[in-house]
Amino acid sequence: REWLGKEEIVNALGELRGRIDFSVPRLGAPEEAFGEKLRREFSEHQAGLSQEARQAGQTILAVLDGMEAPPDDSGDGDLELSGEQVQEQEQEQEQEQEKEKDKEQEEEVEKEAESVPETFEPLNYSRDDSGPVPWPLKALSTGPEGYFYPIAEFSVNKGLGRSSPVLAHAPSYLLVSKNYYKKEWRMSSVRRLRNIMLIMEWTPDTSQLEIVKAESTLTDDQQQRLKQAFDMIDVDKSGRISGHEIQLLFQALDMEEEGETFLEQAGSASLSFEEISEGIASQKFFQFQKGRYFVALGLEEAEHLRGAMHLLGSDALPSTCGLALRALGNLESELMDSLIDVHGPVIESTKSPYQRMIAEQVLRFVNCSSGFTSRALILVLRALQQDSEDDRRHFWLDVRSCRRRPQIPFQQQPVNLLFSKPDDYKDLAVRATISRVRFALAARRLWPTEAFERLDTNNNGSLHAGELMEGLRWLGIGGLTVQQIDEVLDFLDADEDRTLTLDEFKAAFSLDELDIENIPAEANSTGPAAPAMPDASTSDVSTAGVITYPPAPKMSTKGRFKLKLHVHGSFVRIWTTEGTLSEKPMSVWRPMNLQEGLLSTKVAQKLCLGYYAQGGFNSPANDGQCLILEITDDTES
Repeated sequence: REWLGKEEIVNALGELRGRIDFSVPRLGAPEEAFGEKLRREFSEHQAGLSQEARQAGQTILAVLDGMEAPPDDSGDGDLELSGEQVQEQEQEQEQEQEKEKDKEQEEEVEKEAESVPETFEPLNYSRDDSGPVPWPLKALSTGPEGYFYPIAEFSVNKGLGRSSPVLAHAPSYLLVSKNYYKKEWRMSSVRRLRNIMLIMEWTPDTSQLEIVKAESTLTDDQQQRLKQAFDMIDVDKSGRISGHEIQLLFQALDMEEEGETFLEQAGSASLSFEEISEGIASQKFFQFQKGRYFVALGLEEAEHLRGAMHLLGSDALPSTCGLALRALGNLESELMDSLIDVHGPVIESTKSPYQRMIAEQVLRFVNCSSGFTSRALILVLRALQQDSEDDRRHFWLDVRSCRRRPQIPFQQQPVNLLFSKPDDYKDLAVRATISRVRFALAARRLWPTEAFERLDTNNNGSLHAGELMEGLRWLGIGGLTVQQIDEVLDFLDADEDRTLTLDEFKAAFSLDELDIENIPAEANSTGPAAPAMPDASTSDVSTAGVITYPPAPKMSTKGRFKLKLHVHGSFVRIWTTEGTLSEKPMSVWRPMNLQEGLLSTKVAQKLCLGYYAQGGFNSPANDGQCLILEITDDTES
C-alpha cells in the first residue's frame, strides 16, 4: 500500500475531505473579492493538479486579471457580489428615507389643514334680487315646472359674465328651488352660497310612478371590467350566476339591498353576463322611479314648508301626492338618517332606497362636502359618470369658492377620487374578489382575525402579496394573476406599505352574525371549499396518520436477475406542511443509501420508484412498512 503515501494521492484525498461552502455571506459583512478568493483557492490546491490543469488555471487567472481592470462609468465588469449587495442596501436606505420624508410632509399638511379657517373667497358678492319666490302648496300636485329647475342647470357666476361648468348629465330627478338659488344669477352676479341644509323628497302623483329604463350602453372598458367581476363570481364557469352568486355581484356593485330585492322577486332565476350588462346600462336593477324628485330648498322656505305640513288637512292635497322633508346635515353626523317629516304616501311608494341614497350624496357633493365614505363616493361616481373628471372638479371648486368652507387643497380630501376616476368600474373586479372572500370566510365560519392568523405564515403581523395569493387559493379563489393580486393589495392597503395589517384585513372582510346566518345551503356545493383532506375511509392514510401500504407482490427468484422487495430504513425529508396553511401535519420523504456498501460482494441496485407521504413529521422508517425494490445480478455476485 505504498501508493497511499504518495503526495498526489494524499492531496487528492484531502480535496475529497474538504467541505463545500454553500453559505451566503451576510449583507454588509466584509467579504473576500471573487478574484482574490479564486487565486487563493488555486494556490492552495495546485499541488494536486496535473501540469495541464495548472496551465488551464493560470490561463483563467490571466483572463480574470484583464476583467478586473478599473471599471468605466457604467460599472461593467464588476464581478464582486458585495458591490451589488451594497447597492441594494443603499437603495433600501434611500426608500426608507423617502418614506420618512413623505410621512413628515403629510403630517405638516395635516397640521396646516387644521389651521385653515372656514371662509369663502373675497369676491364682490351681490345681494340684489334676493327676495323669496312664493309658490302655492297645490303646485306640489302638478309638477316641478315654474318654481324648481334641474340641478344640471345649476352653476355659479365667476365674474365678468362667466359661469362655472354645469353637471350636464346629473340625474334629472334632482332639482333646485329658486328660493335657494335663482338660475339667472349665474350670468348676472356673484352670490355667496348658503349651505344646503334641507331637501324635499316629493312625488306629485304616486299613481303615475314608473320604473325608468335608460337608453344607454356601457363602454368597452366598462364591459371588460364588469366581465372580470362576473368571471370572479361565476365559480362553476357556467356562464350564468344564480342564488348567492347574484348576491355577491350586487355586493360588488354596492347594491346589496337591490340584490336581495331581485332575489326575492326572481326566486331561482339565473342571469347571464349579457343580461347583467343590459340591466346595469338600462338602470333596471336600480329601480329608479320617474315622477319622484329631490329638491334642494332654501332654509326659510323649508321652515315654512314644515309648518304647513303640520297644518295640512286631509283634503289639502290629493291622496296620491306625497312629500318628505329631509335634513342633509344628518348625513354628516352619526345619525345617518335624513328623514324629519313626512306627508302622504311618499315613503311607502318607494321601490328601492337606492334612488334616495344617490340623490342625497350628489346633493352633498353640490354642497361641497369633502368627507365621503367609500360607498358614498361610488354612488356619486355612478350618478355623474357621464360628466368628465375636469367638469366635476371645476364645478366643485367654483361652487366651494362661494361657500364658507376651509379652502384646503382637494388633493388631500376623499372627494379627490371623484376628480381622478371616470367611473366606479375600475375597482369592480377587486370588490367582487372581496365579496367572494367574505362569503368564503362566512361559509367556513372563520372570523377575519382567525383567517389572518392562518394566512400570516411567517407570523410577522402582516400579509405580503405572496401570502395573500396563497391565502386566496386556500379559500378556493385561485387563478388570479400577479397583477390582480397587486390590485387587491393596493385597494386594501390604507397606509401604502405594500402589506396588509390585521386592522386593514378586518376593515375589508369584517363579518357579523347575519353574514354567517345568511349563507345559503348551496354554499356547500358551489361555494369555495376548504382544502381537500384525505378521507380515512377511502385513502391509504389511517386515522392515526400512519400510512398503510398494500401487500407486497410475489417476486420471481429464477434467472440471472433477482427482484425482491426489502423493508427500507433510510430516508431524508424533502417537504413538510410546516409554514403552510394546512390544518394537518404531513411530510414527504425520499429513500437514501440505495447503493450497496463498499465491502459487499453482491452486485445489486435498489431502485427508488417514488417518494413516501407520511402523516405527521416522523420518518417512515419508524413504521417498518416502507418497501423498496432491489435487483441483484447473481452471475456477477
